[in-house]
Amino acid sequence: MATEQCDEGSALGREAHALIRARDYAAAGPVLERALALDPESAMLAHAKAHLCIDSGAFQEGAAFLRPYLRHHDPFEGVNVHTAWHLA
Repeated sequence: MATEQCDEGSALGREAHALIRARDYAAAGPVLERALALDPESAMLAHAKAHLCIDSGAFQEGAAFLRPYLRHHDPFEGVNVHTAWHLA
C-alpha cells in the first residue's frame, strides 16, 4: 500500500508542478497538499512546496514548512541541497 501511495503522491506532485509552472497557484496548492499527505517524506514534493510558496509569494508559509522538513531530512542529500537554497 505504501508504494501505491508514493506513486499516487508522485503523480499528484507532477500535476502540482505543472500547475505551478502555469502560475495557477490556487489550483496547485490543494493538489500538492494531497500529494504530501500521501508521501510526506518525499524530497521532490518538499521541493515543489518550496516552489509553490516562493513563486506565489507565500514566503512565511514556505519557511514554516521547510525549516522542520530540513531539520528531519539531510539538507546535504540530493534535491534537499537545492531546497535548502530556496529556504535561504
